[in-house]
Amino acid sequence: MNRKLLFVLVLSLIVVLSFGVAAKMIDGTYSLEGKVDSHGNYPTITIVVKDGKLASVDYKEIISSTNSPKTKDNYSWEPYFTAVETLEKKAVEENGDVSKLDAVASATSSSVKLKDMLLAVQLQAVSLKNAVYPSLEGTASHGYIPKLTITVAGGKISKVEYFDYDEKTGKPKHEDEYAWPKYFEAIEYFSDATVKENGNIMAIDAVAGATGTSNTFFSLYRTLLNMILKAAKQ
Repeated sequence: MNRKLLFVLVLSLIVVLSFGVAAKMIDGTYSLEGKVDSHGNYPTITIVVKDGKLASVDYKEIISSTNSPKTKDNYSWEPYFTAVETLEKKAVEENGDVSKLDAVASATSSSVKLKDMLLAVQLQAVSLKNAVYPSLEGTASHGYIPKLTITVAGGKISKVEYFDYDEKTGKPKHEDEYAWPKYFEAIEYFSDATVKENGNIMAIDAVAGATGTSNTFFSLYRTLLNMILKAAKQ
């Protein structure tokens, strides 16, 4: 066989095998615990990855005063249990793709928490692909468009850029032109905290006085993080 052709074939095989290894989830058991909320509960999640795919999801909300999980004996809101059972099953079917998980009626809060916990815990089970991921933009408001860009380097989220830009000029909001200090505090915090917490959405808080900016960040971040995780699993 021609040496040049042999080299190309071997190199191609190495690339394919390398991609295949990087694309799978890493087999194992992964757990995460969230913060105590205003109702005195905190979420926990454990996932099992087998043969490179999500095999099981176990989500619970713990009553902090007793350190006991919610059960039908101590918690009477049936939609909660329906939501957990439905979303756990769907999460396995969709291999952790939260865009395919719809909130369950009358259990919106628990649905959102489960999805966010699922996003966060999967970061432990994959090797993120190094890239500057395509920016996501939100809906224009008062002449400004929110934009989020994430860079992954060394298998971790290394840079986050989040800001609003003028839809006419394309220029980001500037303190000389936009007199709302909390906005600038928020965009700096989200960029820094996301990197510091290695992408764990459950460890990132909303910023008081910048509710709209916070809500938009979380909306864009959930979508983009899910896309990054999907790329790592393909």
